[in-house]
Amino acid sequence: MKRLGDVNESRFLYAMVLLPLIAAFAWWMLHLGGGDEVKQRKLSVIVDSSQDSRWVAFRSGVERAAEDNGLTVNFVNTGKLFSLADQRDLIQKELEEGAEAIVLQLCVSEGSREMLSEFEGRVKIVLIENGSEGESGEHAGESEEKAHASVVRADDYEIGKALGYAILANRKHDLRVGVITGDLGKRSMRRRKEGLEEALAESGIRPVWDSGAMLNLDARIRARQETKEANTFVAMDNEGLEAAVDYIIRHGEHGVSVYGAGHSDRNVYHLDQGIIRTMAVVDTFNMGYQAAEEAGLALRNRFFRPKEHPIQFHMVRRETMFQPENQRLLFPLVE
Repeated sequence: MKRLGDVNESRFLYAMVLLPLIAAFAWWMLHLGGGDEVKQRKLSVIVDSSQDSRWVAFRSGVERAAEDNGLTVNFVNTGKLFSLADQRDLIQKELEEGAEAIVLQLCVSEGSREMLSEFEGRVKIVLIENGSEGESGEHAGESEEKAHASVVRADDYEIGKALGYAILANRKHDLRVGVITGDLGKRSMRRRKEGLEEALAESGIRPVWDSGAMLNLDARIRARQETKEANTFVAMDNEGLEAAVDYIIRHGEHGVSVYGAGHSDRNVYHLDQGIIRTMAVVDTFNMGYQAAEEAGLALRNRFFRPKEHPIQFHMVRRETMFQPENQRLLFPLVE
């Protein structure tokens, strides 16, 4: 017959063994075994003019990665974003509504690192297209982790060079190039311009004018053309490429050749019509997928370190736009 002390000691030993098992089982049910009850992490996406057709493939990539990584996604409805203050307010609002990670397209590079540091430890941020810079204009480069932000983007310098070589490959007699630079407050646009100018310089060509401001761009191009007429336009971004085509159609300057970076429905249409000679097209589906996947990884891994993810781009002409790989980039919703 067991003594009372022996019984109590046995119960104590059973409790010591069972309690850790019960705790482990409860953790497993909460994090792994709860099926639909598992809490999904919240990701918000903040990009410029979010309803523009240029984001269709990007959005599909984000949604695919969100499914694969257990994320719920909120695409913040935005118009044109002009300042870091606007973006700071949007990030703060998303945080208040429960966002744990942000995919962000910076509207300005300079000073962005200081802005991002305000959210250190509060939210995981992944940058697309454009990296951060300090107030002095210093680029974070490989030390982007100082801003606690990974970057997912194409090589902008190489995009600019590729556009320059495309122009030279179809070189006109007395080539005169006008450059629509996009917003030079973004380091990505400055790098594209640098690559373009280097490629043209190899053949002794210098642009006859450039126009950077996006407001009243039609009037600015016209003023440049009246001062020194270009017979080739090259645009560093999607918005500038649309503006270049609009200018040619509006003013009847159909002898001007157009090149540029873009992927909106309007630019794809004008590529097909032959108005755009060559277009640099970034794989925005993959950009969206990589950005959301990186956000999910940052949320899951406490030892996560930010890094840069290079994204491919393709140089597409009217003659090559229906090749399988190019068709996938230009028409992402076509099976």
